[in-house]
Amino acid sequence: MKIYVGYLASALLLLTLPAIAQELTPLPQPAEELFVPFGETRTLLDRQGVHVEGMRSKPEEALYLPDVDTTGARYLTLYYSRDVAGHEGDFTLSILTVPYDGGLLLYADLNNDEDLRNDGPPQRLADSTGAVTFALVAPNDPMQVTHRTVLHIPTGVRTGQLSQAWFAGMMDEDGNLKPMFKNLMNISGEKGTFLFDERPVLARGMLARDSDTLAVGVFDFNVNGRYDDEEDLLLVDLDRDGRLIHTGDSAHVFKLNEVFEIDGRRYRLSHVDPYGRGVRFVEVSDLPTGDYLAEQKAAYDAAEMKPRGTIDLDSAFWALEMPTLDGDTLRLADLRGRPLLLNVWGEWCAPCRMEMPMLIEADGLHTPEELLIVGVLSSSDEEAARAYLDAIGATWKQVRITDAFRDRVNLRMYPTNLLVGAAGETAIEAGVVNLRFVEQWLIGR
Repeated sequence: MKIYVGYLASALLLLTLPAIAQELTPLPQPAEELFVPFGETRTLLDRQGVHVEGMRSKPEEALYLPDVDTTGARYLTLYYSRDVAGHEGDFTLSILTVPYDGGLLLYADLNNDEDLRNDGPPQRLADSTGAVTFALVAPNDPMQVTHRTVLHIPTGVRTGQLSQAWFAGMMDEDGNLKPMFKNLMNISGEKGTFLFDERPVLARGMLARDSDTLAVGVFDFNVNGRYDDEEDLLLVDLDRDGRLIHTGDSAHVFKLNEVFEIDGRRYRLSHVDPYGRGVRFVEVSDLPTGDYLAEQKAAYDAAEMKPRGTIDLDSAFWALEMPTLDGDTLRLADLRGRPLLLNVWGEWCAPCRMEMPMLIEADGLHTPEELLIVGVLSSSDEEAARAYLDAIGATWKQVRITDAFRDRVNLRMYPTNLLVGAAGETAIEAGVVNLRFVEQWLIGR
């Protein structure tokens, strides 16, 4: 499946990069500044989604294959950043996966010459617990390295960030992806035909100031192995919860040139090492900027939301029942006769959280007779979902999603918003919505 478009193509595995990088370009040492070293390890964001890559029975490009038994072999294509000089227009990494007793052997075209015979020995991806990370080097800069990881079980599931029950719920008892996820990911979804992939592109460390320390990091947003691009972002753990995340915590995300505040004292970055080895902060008297937060809000408010289609609502839909988070049962039939917004979401879904402030605003502008909002929760961690709802002040009723509801509305993505008129005969299906979209629907229904 092509989830990330455009990534670094030409690549070499560089095992001694950090030591070489330190010798070639020593970091500057300006006086009266705070230095935060990031070290050599690149990590995931602390709130990471689940990304599926489908494997095919044939490669997408002509390849020279190693002299191995390819019975049952499949081909995986990973995509890299277009923002790398020297890629020559090829943004893919081709990988041959060959079954062996206990997992898969991965032959990766690391030098991007369409020849899998000259890239060193294969990597072993063990069943269940296995993970393989490829280090990919820009052809015009041997210090510019990015990483991609493939694995059978996402890191979030293995570390407890995502619940085992939620992950197991993606698949049927035979290990095939359920129809909803196959449609969502646009892959066949049979067991053994997909892997999960991740992007460990967060350089992180601890900022020490006075007697206080807090986590900071630079997120290689365009995934090109450099950490000083205009698109890259500074993450600061201002609430000291130990997490560095990109979406869902926008008040803690900054552009690299922004001024931000820690407990009344203001700082900005004075230097970002291009290869992610560290940053320097300087205290300033300028006012905090909030540029990233303002841009995100402006882009969301200005977006022209378009419905994906219309769903006919028959008696089978209105007969559906779903358990509420309060322990009761909600019958959809009891909601018929008023404008209804069914917000299908999950606390793990960044776009779902992005639109929550709008839903709060819409809920405050209308009585339940004018607009009734109901959250349909597909949760990986219900306690986290409850805590999130309490923290943002969302008070509308929440129900747990059921397979019957998923099947009846042919759920394909998160979030999905179903806007149902009072007649209850059809619903407008949309993804993320803003306040203008909802208000226009109310006026025009």
